[in-house]
Amino acid sequence: MDEAFAQERPPLKPGQYVQLVVTDTGHGMDAATKSRMFEPFFTTKESGKGTGLGLATVYGVVRQSGGFIWVETSPGNGARFEIYLPRAVEKEEAVSYERLPAISRHGSELSWS
Repeated sequence: MDEAFAQERPPLKPGQYVQLVVTDTGHGMDAATKSRMFEPFFTTKESGKGTGLGLATVYGVVRQSGGFIWVETSPGNGARFEIYLPRAVEKEEAVSYERLPAISRHGSELSWS
């Protein structure tokens, strides 16, 4: 993402990202709802119909990964979530898997044989 694109989607910063886009055709959100959508336990659902943790959890995972979320929504028009995760450019190291010893049960405990 170049500087011009990043400026259109604050707080996105220029750099290389992998983008995931999720859209829906639901009710959409007004500005007041949109401003709170990532708050833990905030929900527009009736009591007993949901906790409001879904978007807060997604937001936390994306931000902890160094990513950003951009949301476009309005009442009656559904929502479009653009998730930007930093592109990994390091070469992966080969992983060697060793065979673990068999596990056997003795009484109520596990032990290695």
